[in-house]
Amino acid sequence: MLFLRVAQPQNQIYAYRKAVISGGNTAFSFVKLQQFKQLLVIKRMNKTTPNIVEKKNHWLLGQVDVDFPTSESLLGRDLYVKSLETKHYQELDTMLSHGDDVVDEIYLVDFHRLTIMFSIIQSKKWKLDRDQSNIIEFLTQIILSSDHELYVGFKSGEPVAAAMVSCDDIECLISDLAWHNDNEDDIEKFTYQLWRYWKQSHTNDCEVWVEKQ
Repeated sequence: MLFLRVAQPQNQIYAYRKAVISGGNTAFSFVKLQQFKQLLVIKRMNKTTPNIVEKKNHWLLGQVDVDFPTSESLLGRDLYVKSLETKHYQELDTMLSHGDDVVDEIYLVDFHRLTIMFSIIQSKKWKLDRDQSNIIEFLTQIILSSDHELYVGFKSGEPVAAAMVSCDDIECLISDLAWHNDNEDDIEKFTYQLWRYWKQSHTNDCEVWVEKQ
C-alpha cells in the first residue's frame, strides 16, 4: 500500500534496458534497474493515501540517489522500501493529544550524532544484524531538511524513541515511529507527545496523519 509518482516510466525503462543490452556500464545499469523496480513497487498504493506520504518517500529514498552510493546503503534502501508495503495511514485525532509523557526530552535531529541515534533506533525494527547494519547505513546518509524533520526521544538520558515529521501547507505526517522495545502503547503515547512538542514551534494548521504498521 505504497505510492510514489513515477515520471516518464516508459522512457526510463527503455533507456535502462538499452544500457544493459548494449553492454554499457553494468553497475550503473543495475542500480538504475533496481531503482525503477522500487518505483513500481512504491506505486502500488491506495489512492486515498495522503499526498504527504508520497513526498516523504520520494525525499527519503532519494538520499542515496548519488553517483557512488555504498552497496550497504542501497541494501538498506531496499529493506526500507519492502517495509513500506505493510504500512497504512490514519488521521490523528488532535483533540486527544493529551496524556502522560513517555520520554523526558525530545530533540530535533540537527547534527550527525543524533542522525546516528535516530538510525540505530529505527534499525531495531529488523531482526537480523546485517539488516540492521544496512538500515543504519541507509538512514545515516540523510541530508537534513526542514520539510522532513527527524526527532529522537530520550528517557533517563538514553535514546529510546525516534520518528519523522513531514509537513507541507495542507498535510502533516508523523512516520517512522520507533520505540526501543517496540511497545505499541508507548509508541502511541510518544506519537501524541511528539505532536504536542512539534506544535510548540510550528503554526501549520493542517490535516495530521500517522503512519501505522
